[in-house]
Amino acid sequence: MMKILITGCDGYIGWPTFLKLCFSNKRLNILGIDNFSRRKWVNEINSESKIRIFSMKQRLKELSKYKLKNKFNFKKIDLTNQKKIKNLLKNFKPNVILHLAAQPSAPYANTSIKKCIFTTQNNNIGTLNLLWSLKELNFEKKVKFISTTTTGVYGAPDFPIPEGYLKIKKTELPISSMGGSWYHITKSNDCNYFWLANRLWGISIYDFRTAITLGTSTIETRKNKYFTNRFDDGFYFGVVANRFVANSIKGKPILIYGKGEQKKPFIHLKDAVDSLYNSINLKLNNKYNVYNQFSETVSIKDIAKIIKNLRNAVDKKIIIKHIKNPRVENETHKMIMKNKNFLKVLKRKPFKVSEAIADTKTDLQNING
Repeated sequence: MMKILITGCDGYIGWPTFLKLCFSNKRLNILGIDNFSRRKWVNEINSESKIRIFSMKQRLKELSKYKLKNKFNFKKIDLTNQKKIKNLLKNFKPNVILHLAAQPSAPYANTSIKKCIFTTQNNNIGTLNLLWSLKELNFEKKVKFISTTTTGVYGAPDFPIPEGYLKIKKTELPISSMGGSWYHITKSNDCNYFWLANRLWGISIYDFRTAITLGTSTIETRKNKYFTNRFDDGFYFGVVANRFVANSIKGKPILIYGKGEQKKPFIHLKDAVDSLYNSINLKLNNKYNVYNQFSETVSIKDIAKIIKNLRNAVDKKIIIKHIKNPRVENETHKMIMKNKNFLKVLKRKPFKVSEAIADTKTDLQNING
């Protein structure tokens, strides 16, 4: 029986991934861990999920009613507690670690030095505790370490972005240090830790550099009203497309920063979850493997147009406005990025951004009436 430890089990990607593993036909022993910080952060800045999410206790109670082939359990634990994490790994002895835990908001990390330092400690110490525990327990050659970082570590270079490495003559140069926020720098740090942990100790690393993720649900989250996933559309934790969709439903203007011609990479939540689920079957290869986890790049202006074109007879009028850009960025950048490795793991054609946006709109309207 394969043992899987999944961190960030209560998160936006972590929860539907945990559910997919639980409902799978494989023989798995799944242990989810989280410290529920995301719930605390959104409360702190008054940015609650627009879809009601239930407590982990309620979720697991409902999950236990299903006749599943897999064992599952959950523990509340803080990844920054090195002693507890090491003991957890020692006792559970995972074959796979799905490391999905992080403080994921760039605006939140940019708010103050306190939040910047917190984000750095939360994200980087958690990763280091996992990697060093594997080394100290002599698990480094036995465990597949699968993690989500972000395509944001690449910044916006004026060349096609490869999956992790830039080849210069016979040298493969890791590229992951041009993030545009303190949050993105923490993920760049993680990438550097992964590269070094593989180089020094031979840990098999599978780094999924996740794009801007759209959608609210998966097949598994729709099985039960207690399985709903979070939806954030605020400034701090909401992504641009989610904010646009929510505003269109409310009848509020869609606000585009500057020209809005800059392209960004996007992925449907379903594709993110399915590829992570498939990744547990990747071979233990003692390499640092990188996957650009995205389906397509689309300009911010075109995201707004897609939403406007989805308007039907009962929808409110959709107004698109361009406002001064508060960010320092190239407003006409044409993001070109490769994802061949990712597509091999996904094993099917990914959803289009227009499909992800349509699904998001439908889910919001159905859940909120």
